[in-house]
Amino acid sequence: MLKTERLSRWIFSEPTWVTHVQGCGDSLIEFSATRNTTNFYCAITQAAVTDYFRTEDSSICVLITYKQYADRIHSVAAKLINQGDVHSSGYYLITTELANRYQL
Repeated sequence: MLKTERLSRWIFSEPTWVTHVQGCGDSLIEFSATRNTTNFYCAITQAAVTDYFRTEDSSICVLITYKQYADRIHSVAAKLINQGDVHSSGYYLITTELANRYQL
């Protein structure tokens, strides 16, 4: 992952694939973000990755794309955390709408 100044205080875990998460309506790439000693549970929907980055809709392609754009995805997750914008699922969740709004 490329470090940027705004992400220098954050540590992000390796992503994991989670199939069909209840309350999200989609499969997710899940990761945690840690600032100081506080952990935040984050995710991006499969649809957000495929819609925004125009990639094939398979778990392998979505994970590869996530890793390619991890710094941008992590930046949006940090913004959601800083704004307290937690999804009803409990994740700081990047959906297609948020990917477009923040121009991943």
